[in-house]
Amino acid sequence: MACKEAVGAYTGPMSRIFWVGVGAAGGIVVYRKGTQAITGVRERSLRENLTKVARTASNVAASARYLAALSSDEDQGNVVDIRKAPTAARG
Repeated sequence: MACKEAVGAYTGPMSRIFWVGVGAAGGIVVYRKGTQAITGVRERSLRENLTKVARTASNVAASARYLAALSSDEDQGNVVDIRKAPTAARG
């Protein structure tokens, strides 16, 4: 019976108003961040945008490798370090 009373305490009108406010604030933050991102994309050239995308993807891959190595029980963790791969010659 105590559980039903505790759950009921969080479903009142004040709680709903609070969560509507949290949702509205979150929506405003997402909208502003999206607007900033779009403005930044428009101001940069295609090459700069592609460079930024590549750098971000590289950082995500490095983070994934790091997390895989942390969660592995083995010393090397069967994680392939792509930074050690030979690069193709440009010509």
